[in-house]
Amino acid sequence: MKNLKFYLFAILMVITVCSCEKDDDSLSNPFIGTWKYENTSENWYDQYTFQSNLEGTYRFVDEIGEVYDTPFSYEFTESLIIIDDYEEKVGISYEIDGNSLIISNYIYYKQ
Repeated sequence: MKNLKFYLFAILMVITVCSCEKDDDSLSNPFIGTWKYENTSENWYDQYTFQSNLEGTYRFVDEIGEVYDTPFSYEFTESLIIIDDYEEKVGISYEIDGNSLIISNYIYYKQ
């Protein structure tokens, strides 16, 4: 776990240095809105709702309908999204193709 945190910290430092070299206005926010992944075979889903103020909510609904919401803040580059749920900051590579957001081999669809 320490190694993971070290690598995430190193990635964050690289992003910070690179972001100082770029014009912040050059990258529009492609995340704004709600993105949902449904696991129909196990009857659960999760979704991310991203707001323009760089805050959002992660929602997980389990197979019996229990809802778990977690607020977060986020920042992003052209290929990496950094999500901070106020306990841990995690950088994840992503790809957006039309109405599909691919994160960690899961495809979320814009709602």
